Amino acid sequence: MGLHMRGILLLPAVFLGRAPDKLWYNDRKRSLYSYYMCVRFSPSANAHARIIPYPLRFYGIMGCGGALNEIMAKKAAVFDSLYRIRGRVSGIELQMKRVFALSAACAFIFFAGCSAKAPASHTTFVMDTFFTQTFAGDMELVVENDRIVSGIEREMSKTITGSDVFNLNKEGNYKPGPDTLDVLKTALEIAAQTGGAFDPALNPVIELWGIGERETDVIPPEREIDNLLPLTDYRDVTIDADGTVRLIPGAGIDLGGIAKGYALDRVAANIRENGVASALIDLGGSIAAIGEKTDGKKYRIGVRDPMGEANDYIATVELKDVFTSTSGVYERYFIKDGVRYHHIIDPGTGRPAESGLYACMIVSGRGILSDAYSTALFVMGAEKGLKFAKENGIDALFVTNDNKILMTDGFAQKYAFELTADDYEVI
Repeated sequence: MGLHMRGILLLPAVFLGRAPDKLWYNDRKRSLYSYYMCVRFSPSANAHARIIPYPLRFYGIMGCGGALNEIMAKKAAVFDSLYRIRGRVSGIELQMKRVFALSAACAFIFFAGCSAKAPASHTTFVMDTFFTQTFAGDMELVVENDRIVSGIEREMSKTITGSDVFNLNKEGNYKPGPDTLDVLKTALEIAAQTGGAFDPALNPVIELWGIGERETDVIPPEREIDNLLPLTDYRDVTIDADGTVRLIPGAGIDLGGIAKGYALDRVAANIRENGVASALIDLGGSIAAIGEKTDGKKYRIGVRDPMGEANDYIATVELKDVFTSTSGVYERYFIKDGVRYHHIIDPGTGRPAESGLYACMIVSGRGILSDAYSTALFVMGAEKGLKFAKENGIDALFVTNDNKILMTDGFAQKYAFELTADDYEVI
């Protein structure tokens, strides 16, 4: 394996555009963390750096020490650029090719002789977001879960050359692998169930807007949006008996609104199969709460303040053996002429949904459902979304753009909902 070293990149969460937006609480005291990038690497010519941002207490780095001068003298690693676009880390794969010049806001400190003992929390970057696993278990299980999620990304990302979705969108007729096919079938079922409020065929319009994907924010011309809308009907996606998926010319699939939930389902199943009874898994804000904490209490999760900073929350809920996902206007957006244009596109209009909501949170027994329903019910809005949730047995919470909180019947009792913000009202 060669010489391994561990580096700490002193990079606060604010610089990364990332802080724990789903907070973990202890005795109702807010536990503040900053993320610091921890990189493990081998000085092999073709080695790729392994990126493990550890959540460490903001007042210091614990558990490491060593010979700074010795490591700096070796100069064994050089890094590709790590860059940030509108609060998102977009290029996080590092190769040992060239030195990355850091600004005065951060610095690299390398330590030798760090403990080989794995920490309780492990964070990597995958599916264009942060993937945090918190449980007491072997590092092998952590790595295995990383491989599961990375494999799903390689199959279902529309931007990775050779993925099932990439090939389908390029060819128009394509037979994807069984996992991608199952997720697409579920996505189409939910699209039909929600009357198209969730639509996996919305890719042409999503690409046109490009919110969070481009350095320059552009509002597409009305004519271009209207010309693409006929290509985005999920009912035009057909699946042959042999599993071949067929699209109409110009159409395209985007599984970004459901794939993370599916990945959570797979990871949670793997954790349970390996005998771990207690775990908290966070994949870009979609969360799996497996069992209870080691102290026998449920996991307490913060409901993010949609208009606040990443660490701000308006309420807390307690979760056990469930999945939760939240869709909100704060995830990816730009503001132009005082108007916020967010990434949740209404399939009916081809424009950012104007449903009167800041956010919609879903709690479900399946991650794939919590992920897709959070988008669909956000598009529907509170009134229609509450009706749909009641009719379909879905646990939902809505935050309106006039600071009101609405919940399905029994939600507050079931998940020990507690309002913590004075400027929000439960109705």
